[in-house]
Amino acid sequence: MKTAHMTADGQDDPNSRGSVADAGISRCEYPGSHGEALTFTIYQAPFDSPNSREEHEKSLRQGGREGQAAGFRTLSATTTELHTWTTGIFADNFYAILHLNARDPAQPENPRLVRLVESAAERLHAAPTGPATYSYDGEFAHVPPPCEVFTSTDFQQAIGSSTDGRTVEQYDLAKKHITADAMSGTTGHTEHFYVTTGCTQENQAAANSGVGPTPAQSITVTMENYLTSQMAAEANDYDCAIGKGYRHPVGEPKPVPFTSGDGLTCLINMGSGRQSPLAFKSGRSTVELNVFYARNLKDDATAIRVYSGIANAVAARLADR
Repeated sequence: MKTAHMTADGQDDPNSRGSVADAGISRCEYPGSHGEALTFTIYQAPFDSPNSREEHEKSLRQGGREGQAAGFRTLSATTTELHTWTTGIFADNFYAILHLNARDPAQPENPRLVRLVESAAERLHAAPTGPATYSYDGEFAHVPPPCEVFTSTDFQQAIGSSTDGRTVEQYDLAKKHITADAMSGTTGHTEHFYVTTGCTQENQAAANSGVGPTPAQSITVTMENYLTSQMAAEANDYDCAIGKGYRHPVGEPKPVPFTSGDGLTCLINMGSGRQSPLAFKSGRSTVELNVFYARNLKDDATAIRVYSGIANAVAARLADR
């Protein structure tokens, strides 16, 4: 599950972005198998592009059908060859877009889709609330919210420009596991159980596909959160240990001149021409740190200077969990 939301202190200039690139104020995405996905996005002034509502209505009217749901006006359209279905829910001072990618063609009169629109519209009548928060319980209760581990302050200190305030959090909805494998050279490892979380912080140019005068800058921190520190240590060993015979797809990890957390720290080899993510371990989590779009990351040495401050901050927040 991915969820994006506007934070209270986010910097935002709606006039600096175009309608096509408008990311909305709040968005939740549920990916499925075989490219299926259900997304719901709310657009509301002053955080949406001034022209985006007009563009959405124009698009949905082409072959679409009008309707009503919970007192709101709706427009629904399908694209049979792409197996997509989209419904816009329009109020006076905001609107929302519900979009489905499916394996089979989706017709607007499908009872399940009609009910989906109705339930979403009913909930839009509720009073405004703060951003939703999510957490694990039970055996993964030690896993913290990812954007509390990687904050907008970390981004600003590393990049030198502020975020636009729309953070994207990612949560696994199911436990994953990895077994020892001869092909990868991990036959001595135990079975690993973990959930993955992630946080993306970006400036407005990145959030809106390069719109605006500043260079697009985006940083993602991805965490694999294990049941035990031993599981995390073995995963970190596979990521960063050199000369142990692990079969990495494009080569051995690359060393860095510092250590973050309580394990090994390295750059994961992604092959020629691709920026290497930084990998390290802290507590029961392994971490990958990726910087996208950053024009100043011309080589690994420059990337390391950007990575190090974020890595140390993230490692400190994950320690002792």
